[in-house]
Amino acid sequence: MTLNVKTDLKSPLWTNKGEIFVYGYGFANGILLKGNALADYFLKAGNSGSFKTALAGLNGIFAVVARLRDGNWYAASSPCGIPQLFYTNKDGKVVISDDAYSLTDGKFEKDDNAAWLYRCLAYIPGDATLDMRVKKIEPCNMLCIADGRLLQAPYYSFLCRKDGTQGTEYEAAGKCFLDILDRVFDRMACIAGGRQIAIPLSSGGDSRLIATMLRKKGYDNVVCYTVGRKSNPEIPIAAAVAGKLGYRHYVIYAEDKEIRLHDKTDLGYLAYCCNLCNMPWTFEYPAVKHLVMKGIIEPDTLFAPGHGGDFLGGNHIRCTFIDESTSLKAIARRIATSRPVKKNDPLARNAIHRLLEHDISFLPSSVLDDYMMKNWLSRNINISCRLYSYFGHGTLLPLWDNELINFFRMLDPEWKTKKILYTDNIVKHVFEPMGTGFPTSTHPTDKNVYMKQMFKDYVKSFIPARLLHELLPRPQDLTGLSYINRQMEKEVLDNNPVLYSNQHNELSLLWYLKNVEAFCK
Repeated sequence: MTLNVKTDLKSPLWTNKGEIFVYGYGFANGILLKGNALADYFLKAGNSGSFKTALAGLNGIFAVVARLRDGNWYAASSPCGIPQLFYTNKDGKVVISDDAYSLTDGKFEKDDNAAWLYRCLAYIPGDATLDMRVKKIEPCNMLCIADGRLLQAPYYSFLCRKDGTQGTEYEAAGKCFLDILDRVFDRMACIAGGRQIAIPLSSGGDSRLIATMLRKKGYDNVVCYTVGRKSNPEIPIAAAVAGKLGYRHYVIYAEDKEIRLHDKTDLGYLAYCCNLCNMPWTFEYPAVKHLVMKGIIEPDTLFAPGHGGDFLGGNHIRCTFIDESTSLKAIARRIATSRPVKKNDPLARNAIHRLLEHDISFLPSSVLDDYMMKNWLSRNINISCRLYSYFGHGTLLPLWDNELINFFRMLDPEWKTKKILYTDNIVKHVFEPMGTGFPTSTHPTDKNVYMKQMFKDYVKSFIPARLLHELLPRPQDLTGLSYINRQMEKEVLDNNPVLYSNQHNELSLLWYLKNVEAFCK
């Protein structure tokens, strides 16, 4: 059957050249490509193989939808999944869009399985969305439409074979990391081209690394901001970092009534953010709205969040205590237990297990890496970047640079599991020489802590969920979500829902599930 393909791309940032549509930017062979130059880059690809090679050879934030010389249609976005692309196939008519709602034709058809996974995990693994007719192109995958079929195939992965790790000594690996870091921020400065860069600065190491490296490179047009409650201990540390670097720093306090979410004025953002598959990202929204509305940032400002640093450093491996003898079932169980709203749900655990790479020649830690990169981290990056694009601003992700990712992909797992190489080198060779070696936030990762938590989760499984929600103290709300989300959470709690945790995230997820049908109309 021949498929009729059309595009419905809503963002004004797409460039169209014949039957090729491109978005964003990327470096190829050291040259920055965007607009028509990026379109020409993909026009050279004539078939599936050369298209895959072109995708793998591009380093940046981009998307492409194209009909190539072989007559087939292809679509993909950058490994981080920005921008998100969706598609439907209705009686042989395929539509590709960056707006999932536009593919529903004004009527929501709920995918119950996807909705339950969304409820449990705060994301939907694989290619599903909350509407059974709408599929998403997964991060690191390309969609090929040929011979009457739609097929997703990987063009990149974070997998590393057991014999594929670097045989480099620790000191040499550290030097290599620092050399790559230098090139990463040279590329970042090239992309920004003097435009203002806004950094959401916490007390942690990742956003601090971005700010410190930009100062090291002599990039002056930078502003930093921090959002949270007045009692948040991260605020004075972030202020000290920005002050040392000579960058302006703004604090947006969550207690301020002006920045709280209000349904009538903020529904547009919440719908845009979620896009049939994402969790509502409310924490940073009032801060960015404040910066934009008050004219604090420039119209062409680029936002540079620190997403990816913890991942590269191996924090997720430490938190799940994966080693090189861990089985796939154990990996799935630990993913389903370590972060979700409803811990260790059987359906979620099985869905995770199906998506794990089953080839035993790959390192178990890299199997975890690959899943987390495509399903968890990319979703978190997406919701944050959709916030910036909602206000018309672009994003820079220096810690998601291809060269940096590939270096850590092949790094000795021990240096990632203990998060030694990443933290050791940025502290000793970046922070301390630049005077930003202030304390950072820390999280317990001792195996005994993990085992105690597993036992607590087991005991709590016998306690009714509503009673559990009333008995357990809420996590220390230093970010101020209880203020920002007050109206949203009240709307959910007034309906007396079944709850599986004491997390703000769970209430946000329930709010979107309640309202998603209206957003499709």
